Amino acid sequence: MVHPYLQRRQGLEPVTYPSEDVRKALERTLGVPIFQEQVMQVAILAAGFTAGEADELRRSMAAWKRKGGLEKFHDKMIDGMTRGGYDPAFAEQIFRQIQGFGEYGFPESHAASFALLAYASCWLKRHEPEAFLAAMLNSRPMGFYSPSTLVQDARRHGVRVLNVDIMKSSWNATLEPVDNTRPAVLLGMNQIKGMRPAAAGRIEAARGARPFPSTADLARRAELDRHDLDVLAGADALRFVPSTQLRRQPNRRLVRAAGIVTGRQQPRTAGGVVFVTLEDEHGQINLIVRLKIAARYRDALLNAQLLGASGVWQSASGVQHLIVGHMADLTHLLDGLVTKSRDFH
Repeated sequence: MVHPYLQRRQGLEPVTYPSEDVRKALERTLGVPIFQEQVMQVAILAAGFTAGEADELRRSMAAWKRKGGLEKFHDKMIDGMTRGGYDPAFAEQIFRQIQGFGEYGFPESHAASFALLAYASCWLKRHEPEAFLAAMLNSRPMGFYSPSTLVQDARRHGVRVLNVDIMKSSWNATLEPVDNTRPAVLLGMNQIKGMRPAAAGRIEAARGARPFPSTADLARRAELDRHDLDVLAGADALRFVPSTQLRRQPNRRLVRAAGIVTGRQQPRTAGGVVFVTLEDEHGQINLIVRLKIAARYRDALLNAQLLGASGVWQSASGVQHLIVGHMADLTHLLDGLVTKSRDFH
């Protein structure tokens, strides 16, 4: 029924009515029965059904694929329409359409409700695709599209999606500001297979106190066991923010970074401040390590070849650096690679 209706709506097929009675029932859908109520009207007006018989027909339409029962209406429908002057072929066509309603037929009220939801969803997907994706992910289980399908479709339509990050992610997906452009969708920890809500809650609580400088600190303060760490690592949620992403962060954002130590400087005039240069595959990251932090993490500061750091990102007038709050020696991850920094005092 959908295709004839669309054909008629587009003017590609003529709109015809075999009688005025049928016109009364089907005129607003261009002569094609779309809703269950219209089938009941046709049965009453064209085939002589009583209101009670028409309602019984409606109930049978909804259940006939499971229980059968429509067949008993066949002869009554055909005979009634034929006696009313309708062509037997037309009567058979109407009955076949009634059988088709067992596949998809809706009451008009249900159809209107679904149409409103579909329209609102399409509007959001077109005009606020980031919010739409986050809402879809946070409403699961719903529908039959997997999170991966939703994310890939969003990316094809220009939505920036950020992977789960224990320094930022909540349990649900959230919107993450990105420069002055449209926000990105930051995936929530609920997308990690095997992640437990209680563990995610402890991560968020511990992160609120201060950033995690290392995996060991994360495990200790968030009380994570081997299972929790394994699922986080498997989802690549323990990675550090690369230099390319750091350079896009706004002023005063809490961030973390890691890189090869290529330089250390401690000028006499700097009051004990140490300036460290890290380098990753994308570029350089400048660290400012104040006296108290330098003393607290002295071994990592002086000896690390691969250094992880977290703290406050400062970005103003084209000058960018990381004010370090925590550091961790990650040299063990180099797997034997030897590096050398240029140190100045």
